[in-house]
This record gives sequence, structure tokens and C-alpha cells, in this order.
Amino acid sequence: MTRSDTGALSLMERIAISSKAIAAFDQIRVNYLPQTDAVAKLDQLRRAAKLRPPGASCGGMMVVAPTGCGKTQTIERYKRIAEADAEVGTRPVLVVVVPGECTTSITASAILESLGVARPNAGTEFVRWRRAVEEMTRQKVELVIFDEFNEASRRPTMSRPIATAIRQWIMDRGVAPVAFFGSEDAAKVLALVPELLRRLHGEADLSPMDWHSDGDRELFIKFVGDLDAAMVERGIVDCKADLASGDIAHGLWRASNGHLREICGVIRSAIENAVRGGQRAIHKSDLAHAFCSYPGCNALNIPNPFL
Repeated sequence: MTRSDTGALSLMERIAISSKAIAAFDQIRVNYLPQTDAVAKLDQLRRAAKLRPPGASCGGMMVVAPTGCGKTQTIERYKRIAEADAEVGTRPVLVVVVPGECTTSITASAILESLGVARPNAGTEFVRWRRAVEEMTRQKVELVIFDEFNEASRRPTMSRPIATAIRQWIMDRGVAPVAFFGSEDAAKVLALVPELLRRLHGEADLSPMDWHSDGDRELFIKFVGDLDAAMVERGIVDCKADLASGDIAHGLWRASNGHLREICGVIRSAIENAVRGGQRAIHKSDLAHAFCSYPGCNALNIPNPFL
């Protein structure tokens, strides 16, 4: 379909065409090494814990994952892997999102809510934690992921008690190993509890890719190159946009600061602009337009890197 072909289409028809292209782009999954490494470490942590003697204490790990760096995709990807061969009615991976202004009792309630328990706020703090342990055991939870654990740092007086409660009620009792996902602030919370920190068996790093690091730059170029190829394979466009070439790749990095969400957001916006205009390829002008229209770029306060 050419620009002249789309000229006869109504706005709603062009939107429908671009919506299909966007939906296809959203389904793309390419191998991103830090994410794959994090998934492998989570699987090792869960499987090793299953081989420990009954009642033996559990360990854990830290995943440094600022917002927009693939944290949610990593968690969802691993949940799918763990649930693929799980018994019906069990919950091999429990994901608990740590709420803002958190306390030890709120943490227990968040666990109960994630488990689907009715009235998660009922009872004293002790009762909530006991219910949480009983329900995790009943549902055969094999790994607990605390997402946004950096939120525990928002109330400094509660940071240590929250981390300690997790260690005592879940790890010490041998309920399940624990993975802490969050920004660098999450690491600061864990550092307040040396006895917990010593129980962590390692970490995975999903920090933004740094263009000035040779390894990160190579990783970045491979990622956008794989995305470029995948868009052609899915029939979204007819040819590659040379996203991995020097000036375009560097422009994408400047527009995203190495964050996966922003990289994909800029490319996604470029696809929308190109396909809606009747193009079967992405050009540098589409990326320039995407930089102006994508909200994630608004706060950068830099010249358009594609002009």
C-alpha cells in the first residue's frame, strides 16, 4: 500500500491499519541478554530451593531494575516459564507489589491480596503474617517476588522492619526463596539488614544501557538490530530501518537514555506515524516525529537526535 492508496482511505480506516501494525509490534519478543540472565537466575533460585531439606531456611537474590528497563517483562516471562509445568491450582511464583508508604502490616496485607485471599486487611499484624504463610504453603508458592521494593525506602524508620519481617516470616521459616526487584534504593533497604543481605545468593542487573560502555553499546546495537529484523519478519514493514546503524542507533540511545521502554516507545510511535501515512518502511523522519510525540522523550530537554 502506497501513500496514494491511503489518500482515499478515511481517517478511521488508516487508524485501523496502523493499530494492527502496533499490535503486531507489541507482540515482538527479542532476546535481551540481561533479561535472559535474570530469568535464568530466578529459575536456578527456585529450583535449588525445591531440593533443600523440609523446613530449611531459604535464600534470595536482588534484581536491580529501575523503571522502564524490562522489569515487568522479566517477571512475566519467568512466571510463564514456572507456570508451564506447575500443578493445577498451585502458584509457583507469587508477585507482590510493594505499596508506597509501606509498613510491616501493609506488607503482610499485600501478600494476602496477591494470593487472592478475602479481606487481606483483617486481623492484627501477627495474624496477617500467619495467614500469609499458611496460604503460601497451601498454594505451594516456590518463589516470592517483591516488586518495587524500593518503595520500602520511602519511610526510613520502616525500611529495616519490613526487610526483617520478610526474612523472619518467609525466608527463615523455609516458605520460599525471595527475589527483590527495584531500583538502587531497594539495595539500600537490604543493606540495613546485614543478616538478610548475607542470605542473598547473587543479583541480576537490568540497569539502563550506557552508550559509553563498550559492552552496553554492543548490547544496545544488537537489541535494536534484532527489533529491526523482527519487524520485517512479522510483516509490519517491508525492509529494515537500519536502526543498528551508527547515527540512528546513537539517536535512539539519546532519545531513551538506554531504557528499554523508551527505546520501544520511540520505535512504536515511528511505526504508527509511518503506517498511518501509507508507508511500508520507517524512515529517519518518522523517528524524528516520534521523538516529538512520544511522552517519554518530553522530559529529556535535548535537541531532536534524529534531525
